[in-house]
Amino acid sequence: MLANITVGPMMPRRLWRRGIAAFAATAACSVLAGPAPSALAEVAPPAQAVAANGAWLAWAPAPPSPAAVCLVDTGVSVNADTQGPLAARTALDEGTNDDVDARVHHGTRMAMMMAAPRNGAGMVGAWPALRVVSVRAVAVPPAGGTVGFVFTAYDAAIRRCLGLSQPHAPVKTIELAIGGSAIASPAESELLARRVAISHAAGVSIVAAAGNDGGPVNAPANLPGVLGVAAGDHAGALCAFASRGLGVDLIAPGCELDTIDPATFQAEAPDPDSGGSSESSAFAAAILTALRAYQPGLTWDRAEQLLTSTARSGMLDVAGAFRAAGLGGVVDAGLKAMPKPPPPNSKRWTPPTVRRARYRSGVLQLTVARRPRQATLRCVVYTRGAGGRIRKARTLYKNMTTIRTHLTRRPVKITLSFIDYYDERDSKSVTVTRITR
Repeated sequence: MLANITVGPMMPRRLWRRGIAAFAATAACSVLAGPAPSALAEVAPPAQAVAANGAWLAWAPAPPSPAAVCLVDTGVSVNADTQGPLAARTALDEGTNDDVDARVHHGTRMAMMMAAPRNGAGMVGAWPALRVVSVRAVAVPPAGGTVGFVFTAYDAAIRRCLGLSQPHAPVKTIELAIGGSAIASPAESELLARRVAISHAAGVSIVAAAGNDGGPVNAPANLPGVLGVAAGDHAGALCAFASRGLGVDLIAPGCELDTIDPATFQAEAPDPDSGGSSESSAFAAAILTALRAYQPGLTWDRAEQLLTSTARSGMLDVAGAFRAAGLGGVVDAGLKAMPKPPPPNSKRWTPPTVRRARYRSGVLQLTVARRPRQATLRCVVYTRGAGGRIRKARTLYKNMTTIRTHLTRRPVKITLSFIDYYDERDSKSVTVTRITR
C-alpha cells in the first residue's frame, strides 16, 4: 500500500494570508515567458547567504557551463523572481504546472530560495545563475484541503527529472524538498534506492530535506545515496525544530531567514519558528549545482564531498567549498564585484534604543525603536554556563527592528549595535541586563 504523506512538516511554519493567482494551464512541460508582476525593493544580500559565507556568489562571473536543479515539489508559479530561472515545468498528473499549494506556495518559495535573480525586486537566491526545472509531484488538493503525495511519487518524479535534462539546462541535482515522517516500506525504499543509483550513474546528485519534527531524519533524506540536509541557524546550530541524527550529511541555513511572500512580494520578518529543512536543502542544492557549473569536471560524489568536508561544524561554507575546488578566483571576483559601500558618514550611528527585551518559554524577543537605513542590527547574547561563568551564546545579524530567537538558557546580558556589512562602520554598543519574563 502506498503511504499517504502530508507535505506540511516540510513546509515553512507560518500561515500565509494570501494565495497567488493561478496562471492558465499550459502544456505538461513548457518553457516559460511572460510579464512579471510589480514588486517591492529587493532583499540583498539575504541573511542565509551571509550565514553560509556565500553572499558573493550572486555577483560572481558567469560559469563556463549552465546547470540546473530539478525541483520536485508542489509546482512553481511564475513571478518576478521565478520567471527568469525557470527552464521548464511539468506535472506528474499532466495537469497545471503552477504551484497548487495555495496556503504556503511551497514550490515557488523553494525556487526563489535557490535562484531568484538580482532584478531589483523580491529577494536574491543562493545562486541567481541557476536554471530550475519544476516537477509537480503532488496532486491538486480539494478546496481547503491539505497538499499531500505518495512516497512512490519520488520514483516517478526522479525519472521525469532525468528525462528533462537539456543542453541549455543540464540537470546536475534533483532536490526533493517535500516529504514527511511516515516510514517508507521496504519495497518503497528499494524502489527509490534503485532510482538513486540510476541518477548517480547519470552524474546527478539527489538532495533531500531532513525534516522539521525535531526527531530522527525523515525519508528519503535518511536513505543511502541521498544527501540529507538539516536546517541550521546563523550560528551553525540546528534549528529547534530540525530533524537530526543519522542521515544528516550537511547543515544549511533553515531558520531566521530573509524571505519574500511569493504573492505580495512583501518582506517577511525572520523568525526562529519559520523556514525549515526544505529551505536549507534547496539552498544546498543550488550551491552543489553551482560548484559543478564552475568546475564541469567534478563528479556528483566529489562535489558532495567538497560541501561536506569544508563545512564549519556541519554548516555549509560556500566560499570554503569553492576554494577547495580550486575556484578561489571565482570567490575573489564575486567579492570584488559586490556593491561598493556608500561614503562613510562623518558621525557614527546613534546606538540602538531598546524598547523591549523579554525571555519567555525558551524564546528571546528584542525590539529596538529604529534602525538606520543602511544598518544591520548586531545582537550578541550572553548566558551563564557551567561554574557560573558568563559566556557568549549567540551572535545574530538582522535587517529588522525585532529579533526572535530560541535559547536553551536564560540570557544574562545582551549587547546591541548597528553595523554596516560593507565598510564595518558601526555605532557604539548598548548593553541590556534587564530582561523581563
